[in-house]
Amino acid sequence: DSLDSSLKRNTAFIKRLRTAIIASSTAAFLQDIRSLSLHKYLSEVISASYEGLCKLKTPGDISAGIEVISALHQRFGPGEFTAYLGWLLGRGLSTPDKSQLKALGQDAKEKEEKDRLSRQRVLLKVATELWLVGVLRSLDDVARPEDATGRGKETVVSAASKTGEAAGKLKAGQNTTRSDRMADAEPFPLEVLKDLLGHDRDHANLPLVVLFVKSFAWDILGITTSAAEASADEDNTAVPAVDDPPLTTQELQRRFKNVLDRYFEDVKLHIVRDHRSIIAQARRNAEAYVKSGEVFEDRQANHDKQLRAQERLISNAQVLCAALESQEMPDLKEQENQAGGSSTGIGLVKTGEYLRGQAEGSGIWEDEDERRFYENLIDLQERVPGVLLEDGKKKKADGDEPLTKASEQTALDREATSSPERASNSDIMDDQSTAIANKTVGAQVDALLARLPELQNKEMVDQ
Repeated sequence: DSLDSSLKRNTAFIKRLRTAIIASSTAAFLQDIRSLSLHKYLSEVISASYEGLCKLKTPGDISAGIEVISALHQRFGPGEFTAYLGWLLGRGLSTPDKSQLKALGQDAKEKEEKDRLSRQRVLLKVATELWLVGVLRSLDDVARPEDATGRGKETVVSAASKTGEAAGKLKAGQNTTRSDRMADAEPFPLEVLKDLLGHDRDHANLPLVVLFVKSFAWDILGITTSAAEASADEDNTAVPAVDDPPLTTQELQRRFKNVLDRYFEDVKLHIVRDHRSIIAQARRNAEAYVKSGEVFEDRQANHDKQLRAQERLISNAQVLCAALESQEMPDLKEQENQAGGSSTGIGLVKTGEYLRGQAEGSGIWEDEDERRFYENLIDLQERVPGVLLEDGKKKKADGDEPLTKASEQTALDREATSSPERASNSDIMDDQSTAIANKTVGAQVDALLARLPELQNKEMVDQ
């Protein structure tokens, strides 16, 4: 039968390939692949296939995409179609250029990382599925599409990814036969994992590893874990039937596990390091609370952000640990005990030491002068007139000469024989003295209040 080469139908197919690969349209795609010419538009078909794969969402859509790509692979072969698509998949799964990320702002960088992880979650699963069905094999099957991408946004960037560079090295300068290269070549998804995980010091790609373990724990790693099955159910990921044998040999399983083991060892160090940092931050927040009676919003927000990131890191690490039989999660309680034993805590006893300046840190005072200002209290009796103190009259009485028993008796007799008029006169004189003293003190207080706005430093306050 002759193939349909009409521009309208061919461009319509390319448009649907770019935007509408879903489970319900699989039959229509397969029919068009068999009936349309598409040769004139092969570069457009390659770029549209890659874009369409990036937009897949559900497991059903991914299965449909694998079926469509397999049909195109059978129609055009690896030389005309699959090699170029494999290069685009490798570029999409490569480690991002750190120099480009540094040029972005914090918000733009976080958005770019989020978009990259979302895109690579799909591409990693697609590439692995294509490898399992034999469409992609290794980087030896990948070719740089010098002119295969027909749209500007799909043009090759000048700085090729590690995956693309590795593909070029494999394609050039080798005198071995194809069978020898295939025997020694790493599987395509294994090369992708090595590239993603080998440069991931911050473990931003841990969610991709978790997805890989959830999706291919049995088919590739040859293991079944309850954690992986439960996580697969939550993500609507198909749980493999353990009645069927794994799709990889034990040698391949070992090679995949070795990569994941090395990565998990680094993740454990990251967990312990962040856990110690969170404990230290909590201790600093407690010290700030002792100093000022509150914890500043930026400190608390930073602490809460660290806690959320740590929770996600531990949750993902637990899934990976369950898939690796030889690994165990780090003991964080032991780390807490070590951190608590080697640092100054905030407690009933330690807080007292902290307030007295005996604990580590700067204490509650900004400097030594401020500490002396508040701790070295002056004697009020030396600075304040005695009449203002409660025991002023007592002090005056204590300062009189001690009376002898005879003089005491005489004084009592005089008081008994004194007339009421004299007692009344004495009370009047005491009231007048008190009034005079109060008037004098009032003038002094008014003068002191008038000087308050002029007090600018500690020395003037002391005076």
